[in-house]
Amino acid sequence: MPSPRPAKRTTDSKLTAQPKRHRVRRGNADDAERMRSDLLQAAMELFAQGGVEAVSVRGVATRIGVSAMAPYRYFASRADLLHGLWRQVIGELHGHLCAATVHLDNPMARHRALIRAYFNFWELRRSEFQLVYETQGLEMHAKAIPQVDLLPYNAILQLGRGISADVAKALGQSATHVALATDLRVALMFGFMQANMVNRRYPWSDMAALKETCIEQIACAVERVLQEGGSPVHSAAAMPVSP
Repeated sequence: MPSPRPAKRTTDSKLTAQPKRHRVRRGNADDAERMRSDLLQAAMELFAQGGVEAVSVRGVATRIGVSAMAPYRYFASRADLLHGLWRQVIGELHGHLCAATVHLDNPMARHRALIRAYFNFWELRRSEFQLVYETQGLEMHAKAIPQVDLLPYNAILQLGRGISADVAKALGQSATHVALATDLRVALMFGFMQANMVNRRYPWSDMAALKETCIEQIACAVERVLQEGGSPVHSAAAMPVSP
């Protein structure tokens, strides 16, 4: 009687987990939302591995095990897919800023908490800082972005302006300089994050101390603009001439 054949060994490649197949039932909103979420998660994983250049529609399709054309039902283009990532991260930033400020009654404390929360969020998510600010040009493709996709960003703007207005009121000031003061805060916060994230070659003496100093100085600068307005712009002709 012939001896039984030894069981065929499974190669390591066959042991590797394969991407799961997605099934989206026609007209099922839950299935569609799950697919969209999975596509965004795959895009984020590709970005984490290789940066913006690694993200492609075909790549996310391969990663989750669907046809190359399937993602186009949810994202019209690569730029649209990157915008989806941008919107997701911005939404999470908005939630983080709200959680850090909503429980504070004192406008000055809430103002400083907003700045600190912005810094903390990006320090923990450095690669996503790059994603959000690197893909702004790519997201502005030919088709106008629906207003609903800008809701998280607009919510962040509204939160920041509202806090500036509350600080102005606490200082006994009108809302005259709220827009300028808010712009100044955004510019200064972004400047610190650029220094922290991008300028790694400069020999910062103590980044933690610099962060705390920036939080207080940004808050003070905003308060000063709310009280006094911006610095006047002097033309060369208006400047005094030395004798």
